[in-house]
Amino acid sequence: MVIAIYGNRIEKNHVKSIKLLLEEFSKRDTQIIVFAPFYKILENALGYKPSVKGVFQSPAEVKPLANFMLSIGGDGTFLESVSYVEDSRIPVVGINFGRLGFLAHIQSDDIPSAIEQLYNNDFTVEDRSALMLTMENNPFSSSPFALNDITVQKLGTAMITINAYIDNEFLSTYWADGLIVSTPTGSTAYSLSVGGPIVSPNSNSFIISPIAPHHLTVRPLVIPDESTLTLE
Repeated sequence: MVIAIYGNRIEKNHVKSIKLLLEEFSKRDTQIIVFAPFYKILENALGYKPSVKGVFQSPAEVKPLANFMLSIGGDGTFLESVSYVEDSRIPVVGINFGRLGFLAHIQSDDIPSAIEQLYNNDFTVEDRSALMLTMENNPFSSSPFALNDITVQKLGTAMITINAYIDNEFLSTYWADGLIVSTPTGSTAYSLSVGGPIVSPNSNSFIISPIAPHHLTVRPLVIPDESTLTLE
């Protein structure tokens, strides 16, 4: 089994748990690949170089190898780790070393039992909808997927005008400070703060939520997640 590990920092009080995690994998002769910047952090925190199969810096180095992606941190770290598995359907497992643990819900004390369940196939995989962004000169072309949301926002003080189409059919023109396109996972994040609905994670939908719209009748809209949304 090959486990990819993603993280971005380690607090001093988490070093013991990290050592426990690596020991559990070592007992089972697991091959590990680690996010390259995080490997440097591990090396500094542990005081030695952990034995790993290799390091990765892009999805192309993860998808052909990994059976699981292990996110070490909070929900923010979990969301970042998803961009390295993209649409490969590699399951992401979150160990919560951060503040929020809605997605990364395995606590450090539960590491041994969680690893045992992983190897015994004693788990369920929960599918989540994700967004994929395509555009000319896409600055996110190396990582075009989002598990929470994608936002278009104004840069200055003036409102912006956004024409929206669903499957090439005109939907609406938004005069607003911006527009949030959210997944059900992201419905409790930025979208919620602008009045968007809370949507069940398995609802197979996306939410379009305007930011400070200039029309009283413009409200958030829920659409099927197989739709193609075009914004101009």
